[in-house]
Amino acid sequence: MKVGLFKMLKCQNLRKKVKGKIILDDVSFELNRGERLGIKGDSGAGKSSLALVISNLEKRDSGIVKIEGQYYNHIDPKLLQIVFHNPLLSMNPFMKIKDTLLEASELGLSMLEELNLRESILQHYPSELSGGELSKLSIIRSVSVGPKILIMDEAFASLDSANRELVYNFLKSFKDMTLIIISHNEDTIRKMCTQYAVMEKGRLSRLYSI
Repeated sequence: MKVGLFKMLKCQNLRKKVKGKIILDDVSFELNRGERLGIKGDSGAGKSSLALVISNLEKRDSGIVKIEGQYYNHIDPKLLQIVFHNPLLSMNPFMKIKDTLLEASELGLSMLEELNLRESILQHYPSELSGGELSKLSIIRSVSVGPKILIMDEAFASLDSANRELVYNFLKSFKDMTLIIISHNEDTIRKMCTQYAVMEKGRLSRLYSI
């Protein structure tokens, strides 16, 4: 099979209900390698559920998710990573930061300087760090694995404007990585994404170019 013939990510007719409430309503879109899609919408629109369904962390009722033309029951971390709004969800509170990064990849240790993180931070536990520091470490941990697809669910919310710019430039350096960025911040989507869509009541609009 020639992988290059297929879309990096294809989502087709995704549907999900919880207790009779429609969470995802016939969501379909496709992304090529290196494209960056911004998804915006009100709270409760279904954005986070879409991220979890694509990542196979939540089940869908129906629909198709393909990565490079293939179905996956279990998604390899090197294929797809997700960065949550709460960075502590991806960290063991009883592990030092160094061990947390090494658990993913040794490359993470060499990325600290790029996001203005001091080396001494490696000897700390998550509870000893600020929200901004944890957010940057969570991003480093996910990127260091070398995923083909990275989903970011409000992952910039704890960062001030200067650190957001730092992270924007860091992520843009991974030109082949396909990104899905869920954000309420218009500036984030405008600066980071090649296209965007709006989610409302479980439905996703068509993709608009930026």
